[in-house]
Amino acid sequence: MRSPFRNQIFLPTAALLVFAVILFTGVSAWHAVEVQRSQTAQHMEAVANALGSATYPLTDDVVRRIGAMVGGDVVVFDADGQIAASTMEPNETLRTALADLPGATETASSPQVLRLETGSYLVSSIQRTHVRRPATLYVILKQNEFPVVWQNSLWPPAVVALVTLLLALLVARLLSGRIARRVDQLSALFSRLAEGDFRPVEPSGRDDELRDLMVSANVLSVQLRSMQQELVTAERLQLLGQLSGGLAHQLKNSIAGARLAIQLHQRRCTTDDPMVNTALAQLALTEEQVLAVVSLKPDSSKASMPQVKETCDLASMVTDVVALLQPHCTHWKSVITLDMPAALPISVVSAQSLKGALLNLMQNAIEAAGVDGTVSCHLKTNEQNVVIDIRDSGPGFADDQQQLLTAFRTTKPEGIGLGLTIAQHAVDQEGGTMSLRRVGDETSVEICLPLHSDNNGSSPNTSSQRKVKLQKADTP
Repeated sequence: MRSPFRNQIFLPTAALLVFAVILFTGVSAWHAVEVQRSQTAQHMEAVANALGSATYPLTDDVVRRIGAMVGGDVVVFDADGQIAASTMEPNETLRTALADLPGATETASSPQVLRLETGSYLVSSIQRTHVRRPATLYVILKQNEFPVVWQNSLWPPAVVALVTLLLALLVARLLSGRIARRVDQLSALFSRLAEGDFRPVEPSGRDDELRDLMVSANVLSVQLRSMQQELVTAERLQLLGQLSGGLAHQLKNSIAGARLAIQLHQRRCTTDDPMVNTALAQLALTEEQVLAVVSLKPDSSKASMPQVKETCDLASMVTDVVALLQPHCTHWKSVITLDMPAALPISVVSAQSLKGALLNLMQNAIEAAGVDGTVSCHLKTNEQNVVIDIRDSGPGFADDQQQLLTAFRTTKPEGIGLGLTIAQHAVDQEGGTMSLRRVGDETSVEICLPLHSDNNGSSPNTSSQRKVKLQKADTP
């Protein structure tokens, strides 16, 4: 059977409060009765001692007056054990019952219980030995006053306890309801997570364990959403990898045929046609981009097979990329500035993939810079890494970095959203990092790769820097 969270808090609290109220009321009433009983016993002993030390004779009239003053009864036995004076009806039953009590002394005895047909009594006795005619005096008080004391002492704490109980139950109900509502929010959040809705919720309530749990649930939702996006990207990339083999084969054959046809046309023509040269350069650029996609290794191969690295000159690679992009620069009237060493040999997993990444990034930079824009590429090295910093004078990114690196997400009307994804994959394949940021009025894409020496153990030649500036063309 389902037991709601609020009942698990409220019901035990209510039961505990009820038990505490009953116990408190009973103990209070018992204590009041015991105090009254003690005071009554002291009062009876004081009256008995006072009457025992009195020298005047205890006649019926005197005894009646004394009984009225003490609020009880007084019985006097003479030396022969007969009732000499009494405020109660003298009879044999009374005489016998009093005579059966323990013998009286010269000091008042502690009250003893006397049971008669008319009820239960407390009796205190004392011997009067200093008078001419010795006698035994009994001070008697009926016990029916104690139930009244019990009742009178019971209801004040009972009322206070009842009011306190009601208030405590109300507070417990409110607190349990508040906690239950926050638990319901957590339950709804986890239900949405189970249904695939990874939107976080705003933590509410006090800064306590439930709020910490809600914050942790929000962190979990963000991580699950990120994992979902990564899974979608992985599935898309896997599909792309399955299609890339056959597609790349067809594209390479088509490009090779087109380039062969243009070269044959170029040989037959007696004049140098710049449009033919541009077409050949564009075909070479397209072929490099296709080879860059095909050369990317799947992630599973990195875990199952050792990486075989090759040595390449990064400076020459950048120069080749810029040469391939010359038609693109001509179209956009762009200026590319290079700042790099004369030679920079490094060891890479796939030089073709890295070249494709640089090709995509620099082509994006040219398009982002727009007409008459500027693009720069800087190669810097330190003891462990080489940094490739590609900057453009464009307006920057409309989305954050994580969204820009998501596969099939693009801001270009004719784009498919794979350029940055392919570049990121190639950089990850080399064990490097790629970051996007704004530096002043420029957009910077920075690639940091681990620096390895060549096979002969020589370090990169960074003594001479090469600065190249490609001027924009006069005609588009």
